[in-house]
Amino acid sequence: MYGEDKYRILGNIVRKRIIELLGEHGELGVKELKELLGIGTGTLYFHLKELSDYIEKTPERKYRLSRKGLALYYELRGIPAPTAATLLDKFTFVTFSFKFLRLGMCIVCAAIVVIMLIALSYASRVGLFLFLPLSFRSSWTAVVISLQSYLILLLATMILLKSGGCKQYRETSLLISSTTFIPMIIFIALMDALSLLGFSIKVAYMATAVFQVWCLAIYVNSCRSLCGIPAVKSVTLILVMLYISLFYAISMILAHVPLL
Repeated sequence: MYGEDKYRILGNIVRKRIIELLGEHGELGVKELKELLGIGTGTLYFHLKELSDYIEKTPERKYRLSRKGLALYYELRGIPAPTAATLLDKFTFVTFSFKFLRLGMCIVCAAIVVIMLIALSYASRVGLFLFLPLSFRSSWTAVVISLQSYLILLLATMILLKSGGCKQYRETSLLISSTTFIPMIIFIALMDALSLLGFSIKVAYMATAVFQVWCLAIYVNSCRSLCGIPAVKSVTLILVMLYISLFYAISMILAHVPLL
């Protein structure tokens, strides 16, 4: 990719580690780099100078990877570097995910999605068995079911990404699980809007499959693009979870859980 220059960088453990740390954390200051690397100031500045083509300094006097450095980082992770966004990447929020793949941003995104999920489930009394919407008489039952689904998907995604060798599996799992639920949040909001306008929610239920396919596309493409997980693995995981969710839903109905 970069010829002898690339091998000169990767041949030194400290410079290679700097590339990895900046790729994982986004931006780091000199003090933070020293602590993480366990080296002195002079040694650190020497290696930063050697990496001048791969890093850049922010207005806050911190260091981050340049475009060339990001390409090298993605090569180290063994996944394709993000190129010009395709329609599929935009449709499945992958371009958004690449920009916000930082622990703090992932936590914020997850919190926003969970709050919206709780609010809409409570207001509409629609709980999600993964991607299977079901109406309940109790608002809190709907909330608990939706939260269970989110947490189960998050845990399963962490296991999938960790087993696939993704170094940032925690924050990536948060981001993928959160973006995957966005279509179903839109679906619940759509049902509420139709109900307020006097339409039958059966109209919205007819479009359920469209939103479910959207969820699946987000999950599969995000796992592939962000962590290099083969599509067959992520599709298999989702199908197994959908089967379990369907079985769980039927079991609750047979157990006379108060449904509408």
